[in-house]
Amino acid sequence: MRITRRPRAREDLLEVWGYIADDNETAADRMLDRIEQKLFMLADHP
Repeated sequence: MRITRRPRAREDLLEVWGYIADDNETAADRMLDRIEQKLFMLADHP
């Protein structure tokens, strides 16, 4: 399965990243990594 990433979704993720990064940049990075992992899992196992 192919996952399509829309520009708006990227903007939303960056906004959430910024909100979390205000308190903890490492946690914000981990959050993005986890979302990325879930997208790969979804593509492989729809």
